Amino acid sequence: MRTSNYIKYLLAYVTIASVFACKSDDSDISDYIYQLENETYPEIKHDRSQLDPNIPETGVATEDMVENVETRYTININFTDDDAIVTGNSSAARIDKDGAHIRIANTRSGIKYILSGTSHNGSITIFGDKKFIMEFKDLSLKNPNGPAINNQCKKTCFVVLADDTENRLEDGVDYPIEENGIQSKGAFFSEGQTIFSGNGKLDVYGHNKHGIACDDYVRIRKGADIYVNVYKHQNVSASGIKANDGIYLNGGIVNVEINSDGGKGTNSEDSIKIYGGRLTVLTYGAPLIDTNTNDTTSSAGIKCNMAYVQYGGDVAIHSNGNGTKGLNSNGNIIINQGSLNVVTLGQNNISSPKGIKTDGDMTVSGGYICSYSKKAAPLDVAGTLNYGAASFIQSETKKSVTIKF
Repeated sequence: MRTSNYIKYLLAYVTIASVFACKSDDSDISDYIYQLENETYPEIKHDRSQLDPNIPETGVATEDMVENVETRYTININFTDDDAIVTGNSSAARIDKDGAHIRIANTRSGIKYILSGTSHNGSITIFGDKKFIMEFKDLSLKNPNGPAINNQCKKTCFVVLADDTENRLEDGVDYPIEENGIQSKGAFFSEGQTIFSGNGKLDVYGHNKHGIACDDYVRIRKGADIYVNVYKHQNVSASGIKANDGIYLNGGIVNVEINSDGGKGTNSEDSIKIYGGRLTVLTYGAPLIDTNTNDTTSSAGIKCNMAYVQYGGDVAIHSNGNGTKGLNSNGNIIINQGSLNVVTLGQNNISSPKGIKTDGDMTVSGGYICSYSKKAAPLDVAGTLNYGAASFIQSETKKSVTIKF
């Protein structure tokens, strides 16, 4: 079935008008209007409960599987509050220390760095031209003056969260985003593609700009449990997870919380693809206004400049802020399977809040979608809305729409 915005809202209008025509008196009509204006919406909150381990992982390219990478050297780095102890094959890389701040020249293939310990004034900065593995093993690292992890290597960075471990990264509140040609865009920053895997937990706290930032793509695999929290005061748009070349969730558990004007929960300059796992995003923030150009940037739970594609998994977005968007795609939106729940509670101020918004087409061939917007359109499709014959719009009102199979 194909329908445009015009037809869709015309159908909604006819439905409401028909109901009014059937009402017997003014009190019945008032009750109906009250119900429309006081709709309930699903409660969305962070969820770190375990997923079914029997669900297979799909969509991972062979070259992005850390199990296919040969480890030739292992270097252990154990942090203390003001120092870092380096053991193992330490001669395989050049390692410089300044207290608990480590700089590594990674010029050999097959190096695995095992990071552990705790420091409130430490960091890892890696340079080089070879892909490598970083294994977090109960690591807690805070850098008051920059990223906790800064990967300047443009090759693949495999981040393995060791089984049953709890890891934490945190950056400082105020430091340059770029200095002496070195970018520092978040608590965890990587120039190269970054693949998270393992069966441990990682908490990332970003205070300066992004939580996790990558100038290539980010992939999160089955087993990884990641929580990202970004709280910003500066007049700069921030993101929980930001990637230039795509964000891919192949499994695992991801929770993102961001409180920042113009902030995005997950933000890709390319596409975002959900193959499995669970993604929950909570955003709080008003539009960010550029005082020089008066351009407005709205907050959003999920933002992508190209397509949003969901092959499975569960996605839930709660966006609270004036003009905020739940899912905002400049390209097409394609839902094949899985669930997508969106709630936006912002006011219609400066920027119009939307539940699901796309500048392209939206195609739904399976799964479940529920979108609620308190003050504006729950579903705004600039192109054509396509949904299969097996689906039906379970409910549609001024504030919400539900499509299910």
